[in-house]
Amino acid sequence: MRLILASSSPRRRQLLADAGYDFEVIAPHESAEDVSACGVCSRSGPAQLVLDLALRKAADVVGRLAAEVAEGEAPWAVVACDTVAECGGEILG
Repeated sequence: MRLILASSSPRRRQLLADAGYDFEVIAPHESAEDVSACGVCSRSGPAQLVLDLALRKAADVVGRLAAEVAEGEAPWAVVACDTVAECGGEILG
């Protein structure tokens, strides 16, 4: 099975490599990470924001992979995540 990391983060790459996973990286388009474009903001809270952004990244990569998948190709799994910081109830990034 192909394991695909939907992230451009060097830290996430290192974490998977350190855990011994064999994976490839397909970074999501910048638009998948653009909080202003997706209508997600501080009012949703940090946990929901992280979930929403991770889902957007995964959906972006899956959409591109689905268009390229050939019949009979090995199955794949996409790993996506995000990190935000909160201070005084405001999302910093």
